Amino acid sequence: MKSLKELKNFLEDESFDLEHEAAMVQSRILSPIIAAIEDNDIKQRDLAEATGLTQPFISALLNVRKKLSMEHIALFQKALGIILQAPDTLPLEEHQSKFYSEKEYEINLQTKKLDLIQWLSTIENPTIIEKILAIRANEREDWWANLSALEKESINKGIEDADAENQKDHDQALGFGGQFMP
Repeated sequence: MKSLKELKNFLEDESFDLEHEAAMVQSRILSPIIAAIEDNDIKQRDLAEATGLTQPFISALLNVRKKLSMEHIALFQKALGIILQAPDTLPLEEHQSKFYSEKEYEINLQTKKLDLIQWLSTIENPTIIEKILAIRANEREDWWANLSALEKESINKGIEDADAENQKDHDQALGFGGQFMP
């Protein structure tokens, strides 16, 4: 995990700044859209049908792997029956102090750690303790390092296919896979 100082240096790198900020803007725009999707329990395949976009493309938009356009926003608004309002703004210095303050980061992190310690001291159920220990053990393992070369290659190929929009929607995949299943 990067330290706050490393993160700040990374964010100050001019080559990264525009790309990062564009992704953050897209995330802020998508936030109320995602909330409407979740609040109404809408599935991506249903949203795809309503917007005319493919489900994999919608997934890539919502996960900020593809760039959002004004046309996409208009399609989402129509399909979800919502209208996005003008966003709030913050002066740059206020934004940086609110979200990137080293002091605030340290205080929040320490508070969370103390809350966890206090909570852990009250646990009596051995099953919960075992689950926490399992989480701790998993955090120490790098799951990627445990994959075979073939598994890594397959994952990377899938990411490349998704980026190139070279994939089938769920129903097509079921139809294709169905010929191999009894």
